[in-house]
Amino acid sequence: MMNCRFVLVITSLVLLNTGVPNYSNLPVLAHNKNILKKQNSITVAQRCGNTEAVKPSKTSKTVRFPKFGIKVKIPSNYKTFPRKDGSISILDPGSYEAVRCQAPHGLYSFNIKLLPNSKNLSLQAFAKSAYEGQLKRVYDYNQNNIRALLIDSESGYSAYGIFKVRGVKGIVEMNASCDCDVSRTNIIDYLKVTELIR
Repeated sequence: MMNCRFVLVITSLVLLNTGVPNYSNLPVLAHNKNILKKQNSITVAQRCGNTEAVKPSKTSKTVRFPKFGIKVKIPSNYKTFPRKDGSISILDPGSYEAVRCQAPHGLYSFNIKLLPNSKNLSLQAFAKSAYEGQLKRVYDYNQNNIRALLIDSESGYSAYGIFKVRGVKGIVEMNASCDCDVSRTNIIDYLKVTELIR
């Protein structure tokens, strides 16, 4: 498993209104831009706890995602966080605090979402259609009764794993993204601890 900040995002589950003010809606004039930046960083410092990445605990817990027909084993010190866009993230405690208080720095993210497949395409055909222009390499993967395709992107900043689950409409996509290098091994790390819900 990669030794960096971990975020697992699952799209379209729940909405959350955190009540945190959105500073981007404030009018910013040239002469008050620096004052506003200072106020924002003071506010972030006052409302944030420890936002440093925390190593995963040695114990784990299993989180079930019935909508996707899967369950994923994650470190027991990680937390779930509903996002405004309807997604749910699973975060280490430091990243959880950074997201909760809107600390201004980037995160490595791991996302799970359901993609429509109205034409009932095979995984190979779906990959060619859905990831056109992004495909660098495609690999077969088969473990824990999950047959998937792993996709390394041209940019090197994202990787994908797609698979079908019986009884779930659409294709489940796992996606790792970062402003750093990622590859199919980031997807494999989580596929290894993913099982189908029976």
